[in-house]
Amino acid sequence: MTSAVAKPWTRQEFLEWEALQDERFEFIDGRVRSMVGATFEHNTIVGNLHVLLRTRIKRPPCRVFFESINVEIGDDFFYPDLLVVCEKMAPRGSLVTNPTLIVEVASPSTRAYDRGRKRAVYELIPSLRYYLLVSQHEPKTELFTRSEQGWGLSEQAGAGAQVRLEALDVVLDLAEIYDGVDFEPRRASGA
Repeated sequence: MTSAVAKPWTRQEFLEWEALQDERFEFIDGRVRSMVGATFEHNTIVGNLHVLLRTRIKRPPCRVFFESINVEIGDDFFYPDLLVVCEKMAPRGSLVTNPTLIVEVASPSTRAYDRGRKRAVYELIPSLRYYLLVSQHEPKTELFTRSEQGWGLSEQAGAGAQVRLEALDVVLDLAEIYDGVDFEPRRASGA
């Protein structure tokens, strides 16, 4: 989960301050939120998805980014775990305003926030077609898809399930997304 830095900020104050930081921070509703480190499972899933998306998305000019690219939505700034941009981008920098796909890998402590507040803000992005929420502790995904009728939700669960991103001409097997992730309960050392 993230923790909030107390002071309310302006957009410009945040951008100037964050440029000097070694860690990542999100800016939501005028407040700065520090990002917490990832688990082995989180890191494995993000790595798997990055490789899968990089090798499967063949539609120019789509590009896949992970973790250190900031998505700007109005006056808010977020660091999704992964994103795909299929429109022209600024030649330099780390701010994106036009993602096609955003992926968040959720833990029990971040799931409600990722599924609630973050999703609501992400859905304001005109270019966004997909928001993929990936569970960190079981083979399960939730895919929010924009259509002409609005946003719809499909859930995928189990190693044999697939995530279909038709606008990107990509199908992802959950077995591939979770390759290397051990869902067995961990024992305390000495047990």
